[in-house]
Amino acid sequence: FFPAVQHARRVCEAISVHNYHRFFQLYRDSPYMSGYFLDMVVDSIRDLALQMILKVYRPSVSIEFVQKELAFQNYDRCVSFLLDKKCTL
Repeated sequence: FFPAVQHARRVCEAISVHNYHRFFQLYRDSPYMSGYFLDMVVDSIRDLALQMILKVYRPSVSIEFVQKELAFQNYDRCVSFLLDKKCTL
């Protein structure tokens, strides 16, 4: 019980301070079935995180880095996400 509450508190803190790196670490390590709850917000967090990544790492960033940071398990899904966001690959 308590690990799940602590995890939820850490997720809220990561979101509130826009710490996408920490959020995706917590997303990967979700206890019990809390990962299913995070699936509901992960797309919007990915959008915000991608904006931050592109702003910081401009003019270029590797797809592998984005895949790792945004917790995509599949390279093709990451590429599809980037193409949907009109990123130049």
